[in-house]
Amino acid sequence: QWHSSNSPLLAMAFITSGREKHRCGRLLIVLALFAPCCFVAGPGSPRPQHTKMAAPASPSSPAFSETDIDDANFFEFVFNGDSFKEADRKYRRPVFGSPDWKKHRSSRRITYNLSTVFSSRLFRAILFEVLLVVIVAVFALIYYDPAFAALAQQTFKDPNWKPFTTSLVPFTLTSFSLSLLLVFKTNSSYARWWEARIIWGGIVNTSRDIVRQSLCRFQPKDNYLKEIMTGLATGYSKVLAFHLSDQTDEDKELLRTQLTNEMKLPEKDIEDIMSATHKPMTLNGKLSHYLEKADIDTFTKLHLDNALVKFSDFYGMCERIYKTPIPISYTRLTARFLSVWLLALPFALYKEVNPHWLIVPASVIISTFIFGIEELGVLIEEPFSVLPLQKMADGIMGSCFEALEIDKKSWADSKQKSNA
Repeated sequence: QWHSSNSPLLAMAFITSGREKHRCGRLLIVLALFAPCCFVAGPGSPRPQHTKMAAPASPSSPAFSETDIDDANFFEFVFNGDSFKEADRKYRRPVFGSPDWKKHRSSRRITYNLSTVFSSRLFRAILFEVLLVVIVAVFALIYYDPAFAALAQQTFKDPNWKPFTTSLVPFTLTSFSLSLLLVFKTNSSYARWWEARIIWGGIVNTSRDIVRQSLCRFQPKDNYLKEIMTGLATGYSKVLAFHLSDQTDEDKELLRTQLTNEMKLPEKDIEDIMSATHKPMTLNGKLSHYLEKADIDTFTKLHLDNALVKFSDFYGMCERIYKTPIPISYTRLTARFLSVWLLALPFALYKEVNPHWLIVPASVIISTFIFGIEELGVLIEEPFSVLPLQKMADGIMGSCFEALEIDKKSWADSKQKSNA
């Protein structure tokens, strides 16, 4: 009757006796403890009914709020991990101030960070991979148990059957190669992130410099050009941020609203920018067009034109990072090497760890940190969706329009003097 049973492990507890029966009981206890963690839906298994939120259309406009991500349960992260991870990028764009730095260097940061290891969003991003390692660790625990060997000997009718054994030596020899792959990946990703931040620091400085020179050098009769140049120079960062995003319809409407209501650009210029395929280049062309209209000396015009050349360099640098990832073959090799290494590790740990059940928590801890390093490199490899571009653009707009408002106070005096 047990041949038709849906639970071969339960049948094993009955076909063995004595000492083997007690060992089988221990196996069932282990499975009962880890069954909730080892649930993976197969091709025909129904998905949990409580997962009601839809996947986001893009990282720039996620369907999940920050509260949704914080309150998501285990199954939602297992089955919607990618959607949560992409949505979370919107909420992980810090701009530090004094309170943030004080918290960052707090003497309690170590204990706080340790207490949030398994609730951190990085851990949730790698939850599925860690879950696979847990499943393999539980399988290794069952595979090496003498009760399983007794069952296998009866099943295969081979009294000499023994489980294979694995040494830690291969893992020791290959750990150096694995560390090289991970270090190269994380260093290269950080270099891309830092280069993107330097580029956007240059955008902030250049935008403000264009506005400063326009306000100081343009003649009173060209006051209207000061407003347009200020709007275009501050709009450059908004347009470039859109250019480096998913460019959804929602984002496109938001950009049009910003150019109209915040930058107050002429309607024709807005239409030309919004209808262009390469919006940053079109906006930069508008800046050159209005610069030519200004009544300024050749040296000043040349100096301002050099700033516009920097704008061209900036969007070219950003496109180089955005469109060229770290070589795909390298990323795939690292992921494959890392996966095989961690999935095979529980079999080597069995003989080294006593009591043997500790291989499960040990595998969780090891895989969490090693998978986390690899995931961290992937997360910052494309830096523009994690850098606070909109906040930097808002900072540019605030400082430049503040300077324009201050300059406007002198326009009335200049007009009165010219009339006199």
